[in-house]
Amino acid sequence: MKYLRNMRTVTDSGAGISKREGRTVQARQPWWLVVCWAVSGVGLDWYCAFEWFSGRYSLYSAHVLGALGLFVLLYATVALLAVRLAGARLRDIAAVFLFISLIVSGAMLVHWAAHR
Repeated sequence: MKYLRNMRTVTDSGAGISKREGRTVQARQPWWLVVCWAVSGVGLDWYCAFEWFSGRYSLYSAHVLGALGLFVLLYATVALLAVRLAGARLRDIAAVFLFISLIVSGAMLVHWAAHR
C-alpha cells in the first residue's frame, strides 16, 4: 500500500482496491513494469525493422533506425489514442504499445516465414 499515501480511510480487499473519501482507488502499476513493457515493445519493433530489409543492413544502420522510428511513432500514437478513448490511465500506454507491437510483429513474422 505504499502507492496510496495520505489516505484517511484505507480498506484493503486484497486486490489492490482501496476506498478514499468515498471514491474507489486502484493501486497503480510499478514504474519498472511500465519500463519493461516499453523496452520490450521497442525491441520487437527493432527486430521487425531489421527483418523488413531482410537483414541487408546492419542493426544500427540509418535505414533500420529510420524504420524503427516510424514504427515506434505509429504504435505509440495508436496506443495514446486507444488509452485516451478508453478513459484509462496514461501509464497504460506502455502496455497497449507492447500489445500492438506483439500483434503486428507476430503477423509480420508469420508472413515472412510463409513467403521466404
